[in-house]
Amino acid sequence: MYVYVLWRRSMSVLYAKEEIIPVTTVVRNLSSLLNMLKLKKLSKIALLRNNALESVIIPIAEYERMREIEELFEHYEVFKMVTERGKTPADSYIDFDKIPAP
Repeated sequence: MYVYVLWRRSMSVLYAKEEIIPVTTVVRNLSSLLNMLKLKKLSKIALLRNNALESVIIPIAEYERMREIEELFEHYEVFKMVTERGKTPADSYIDFDKIPAP
């Protein structure tokens, strides 16, 4: 089995040879490819258009898992920001009433 490494924005993703499929093949065989995803014979399908990676099809469960991870990461980022701001000494605060009107 050959594995390709495709680079995108400083991130590499490994694709098995059978996961990289031309768009025209996907159009002709969409139903069977979706069944392969459902049966976990493929973990993802990388769509190749004009010899370039265009999109990736993943199972809905994987997509939902990724969205949950993204949401957790956003909550973590907010937590870090609030924690950092909580370290600001009280004498550094600006009284809202002292802010000049535009």
